[in-house]
Amino acid sequence: MECRVLVIGHGTISEDVIRTAKLIMTTNHPIHFINLPENQDMDAYEKQIEEIVQENSDKGILIITDLLGGSPFLTSAKIFEKHWGENIELITGLNLPMMIEVIANIHDVSVSQLKDLAINAGIKGIVDFRSSVNRRK
Repeated sequence: MECRVLVIGHGTISEDVIRTAKLIMTTNHPIHFINLPENQDMDAYEKQIEEIVQENSDKGILIITDLLGGSPFLTSAKIFEKHWGENIELITGLNLPMMIEVIANIHDVSVSQLKDLAINAGIKGIVDFRSSVNRRK
């Protein structure tokens, strides 16, 4: 039931988050990423994303982007719309807790379940420490 994951974002954030998550999880599971360097040819960038989606949509592919409204998200949204109805999901708000959850569950769940797990982990990974401690002097 293993699905595929593509992580994209500005600069090298996608590569950096994946490498860090793999360091913590001690895994070598292949997760695709595409960096977006400054002055990237956007047509070539879109083509890279499209190729990975086409190669992996039969197993299900989860695309994770860094920022809602940014170029990686907007480019992915175009491709997502083109493949509407196929086994593809798109989420934004990439963070380390999300990536760890994805790596931990990629072999065991469907792409839509993996999407839900990633979103929940991403949200739960944001904590106001002061509020969570509830210490009084």
